[in-house]
Amino acid sequence: GVPGRLYSFAVDHGSGMTPVQTAITALAGPALSLVLGLIMTTWLPFRHSAGIGHLLWLFVGFTSLEEAVTYLVITMFGAGDTATAAAALGLDNAAVMIGTSAVGIAGMFWAAWRFAPHVRRHAGEDIRLARSLAWYPWLISVVWLMVLQTGQLLIVPAGLSVGEFILILLSSYSITLFAPMSFIFLRRTKADPQPLHLPAVPTVLIVGYAVLFVLNIVLDLTGPTLG
Repeated sequence: GVPGRLYSFAVDHGSGMTPVQTAITALAGPALSLVLGLIMTTWLPFRHSAGIGHLLWLFVGFTSLEEAVTYLVITMFGAGDTATAAAALGLDNAAVMIGTSAVGIAGMFWAAWRFAPHVRRHAGEDIRLARSLAWYPWLISVVWLMVLQTGQLLIVPAGLSVGEFILILLSSYSITLFAPMSFIFLRRTKADPQPLHLPAVPTVLIVGYAVLFVLNIVLDLTGPTLG
């Protein structure tokens, strides 16, 4: 029953909400990311095809999982949805904030540990293939997301503090961090080899991404009101 303006990275509910409403709306995003990430990284319907659909499913799932734990990590800095919920419920004391961030840091290693078998399965013992799967995509995504999110943040009419601006940009660094962190566990990981079968040019994914890109820009420019 609380209306909000929808942007590509946030919902602005304005003022007038109760503390419980504030906490619920703040935790909705991280909770959905966690549930979606757990489902998609556990249930792998395209695994046996080892095609582009499987690779997309894998990265969307782990990215969602990483997003959820990243929210926990930044809690102790008083930023992000989990920190907003803690403040609304009067739980923003040092023990809770630091403890939540500690759980988030552990969650990042846990996500990387869960991703390592996929790297081993699809890259085998070839370190070049492992880098192509779990290292270079992270480097490319960091640069691209930094540029993309900077542009989006500059056109959003909702005012952001410098701290919020910086933390949103830092998410570009962390959102796919599970991939390079998986190398920590790679040597101790065993998995049956299953090479990926990928098209030279993933046309469907390129078109799909273009549509999402345009949708995000439209949301940031218009901020439609929902509810």
